[in-house]
Amino acid sequence: MAFAVLWALVWAPFGALVAYLGRPSWDLIGVPQPSGMILKVITRGAISFSFFGAINGVIFAALLAFVERRRSVENLTFVRFSIWGALGSIVLPAAVVLTDRFLSGPSGSFFILPWVLIAMLGAGCAAGTLLVARRATALPSAERGSLTSA
Repeated sequence: MAFAVLWALVWAPFGALVAYLGRPSWDLIGVPQPSGMILKVITRGAISFSFFGAINGVIFAALLAFVERRRSVENLTFVRFSIWGALGSIVLPAAVVLTDRFLSGPSGSFFILPWVLIAMLGAGCAAGTLLVARRATALPSAERGSLTSA
């Protein structure tokens, strides 16, 4: 659950940015886009990316728990953790693309840049998650207990 929340918080600003940059241009005929519409588009992008980030965080946590079950947080390197983060963040888009290709047949073009950006975001989230996990394990047990209790 913690991975999902952390990843959702990191992915939300990227969703807002993508939504802002990809918003429809209403200024084609000299009419500016209403400010409320821009806010709605940005909010929708942030929410959808945070949901996407949360799912990727859960996939990453499951992948990490399965593959690295014999290692502790102290034994994992940032590179290894980041690789699992990149792979974990690509599982969902790959499943969607493969399902679409299977159901509708090969069509359209395939762009590598979004995949690279998603993998980089997943690797960054994984590295940040490892930093948080190592910092939590470095705390004395009394302080660690106060972090988890409500």
